[in-house]
Amino acid sequence: MNYPHWVALLVWGEVTKLMDDVRNVYVDDSVLGYIMSLIREVRSNPRVQVTLSTRAPISLFKLSRALAYLDGRDYVLPDDVKAAVYPASCIG
Repeated sequence: MNYPHWVALLVWGEVTKLMDDVRNVYVDDSVLGYIMSLIREVRSNPRVQVTLSTRAPISLFKLSRALAYLDGRDYVLPDDVKAAVYPASCIG
């Protein structure tokens, strides 16, 4: 199979290591509280016509960890959560 020159191939071991590394990114309880307060605020806002799914906080949590990892940190900042809100929840 011919791949374009820009396609990077990873072996399964590299993929699972990256997944493990992201899972090991620390999320403080205060950041978890921040995630949940954002979710509660959106769900209770009467201007929001389509509520967030029950998986939205899970996606926000996971994406925040991945963004922190990509930024070279082993901990999540509230700024990671802010950057993850739109893509994780698809609100806007």
